Amino acid sequence: MLEAAEAHSAAQGWPQAKYMALGGCWVVRKHEIEYLNSAMTGDDIMIRTWVSNLERVTSERRYEMIRMTDGKTLAKAATLWAWINTKNGRPARIPAEIASSFAVIA
Repeated sequence: MLEAAEAHSAAQGWPQAKYMALGGCWVVRKHEIEYLNSAMTGDDIMIRTWVSNLERVTSERRYEMIRMTDGKTLAKAATLWAWINTKNGRPARIPAEIASSFAVIA
């Protein structure tokens, strides 16, 4: 899930280094995972991810893990991320330039 989130973020123009240059970073507040079907060694799995909610200091990202051979959803998940000021380690308002870079899909 972390790799999918980082790849999606970078594709939107926000690699990790750019966040750090702004003096902030994302940290996980909560993960929820619902396992629906088993994956087997060798399965090709696609992970879909999107931002489902964006508030003042938090962002919720959702995920679906799908087996490519039969299209079955293996798991659904959500992560609540918090934007943290790296200088003081405290939650901070998500900068407008970040928030405007991500479509929110409920």
